[in-house]
Amino acid sequence: MAGHAKEELSKALLKLSNEMPLEKIGVNDVLKESSISRHTFYASFRDIYDLITYTFINRIIDTSWDMLRTSYDDYYHGMLTSLKKMERHKKFCLEAYILHGQNAPIDYIVQHSIEAESQDLVNLTGKQPEELPLHILRLYAHGCVNTKMHWLKDPQGTTAESVARQITDARFALFAGIINDDAIIHHSKSVGSDLFVAVPFS
Repeated sequence: MAGHAKEELSKALLKLSNEMPLEKIGVNDVLKESSISRHTFYASFRDIYDLITYTFINRIIDTSWDMLRTSYDDYYHGMLTSLKKMERHKKFCLEAYILHGQNAPIDYIVQHSIEAESQDLVNLTGKQPEELPLHILRLYAHGCVNTKMHWLKDPQGTTAESVARQITDARFALFAGIINDDAIIHHSKSVGSDLFVAVPFS
């Protein structure tokens, strides 16, 4: 039941986000659109920002996350799938990204990326990363999210395929450097990119 309610609330939010600015959507709007009770909403989410974050991570980004955790080619294709979903929900993604304040979605989205990449590093090395690799992973996570959002806002003719390749190259080069194993780069040809943005998006 809880999972069904979350999905219905998330679907309602996405529908509303096509009709009005995301920052103007409140809990009452989502309840009216979804016919879900207020009690069920707060049993599922802390607030509207929590629902926005859930929707971004689970309905747009994370349906392809399993693909991002294996080989270079699988990571690339998973990233491409994610980027194309973001294109389809461009308005929602950009508006979610610039929301600020307590429980701002972007903070949780970046943290989610850090945790996922850290777990992959643990899976590869068999141990928890030290502070320096963790710091590098944090920079990568911020850069990855900012790169995708800058591209969505102003692609300037750059394709989703190109962005996915650049992010994948940067990720595998990063892991190769941390683990000190060039073989992990696999097919990477263009490590580093003018597209990779490690500065705040505005």
